[in-house]
Amino acid sequence: MLNIAHPRVAGIVEVIAMSRLHLARVFLVVTALSLFVASLIHFGYLVEGYDDRGAATPEAVIGAVMVVGLVLSWVRPAWGRQALVGALAFGLAGSTLGLVLVFVGVGPQTTPDIIYHVSLVVALVIGLYLAITSEPTTSSI
Repeated sequence: MLNIAHPRVAGIVEVIAMSRLHLARVFLVVTALSLFVASLIHFGYLVEGYDDRGAATPEAVIGAVMVVGLVLSWVRPAWGRQALVGALAFGLAGSTLGLVLVFVGVGPQTTPDIIYHVSLVVALVIGLYLAITSEPTTSSI
């Protein structure tokens, strides 16, 4: 039987918990950055032919809310896990709505848009899973 009260085991459990929280932060950063890039593309910057202001603004807002969640997870370490869960859940809700809108014909229905939205939703689900299954911590790492 595994004795989690043993100092070595407790230390390993703490490292695993921090690793999940850290990985959740990585997923949040990558997905938020991708939303900012998608927003710039839909505003008509970076790549021509994919202008869609109806998608650009929500992508920027979702990315910004996710960054606030990330910042809160460091500024208020006791809120770290909750802030990440909230930010990733918000990102997942908005991105799922974007995916549904792509499939029903609102906005661009290009292959890159479909691949992006599906990949984004998968990444957000993984990040959310990692955040939810991480142990609450008072550490800022």
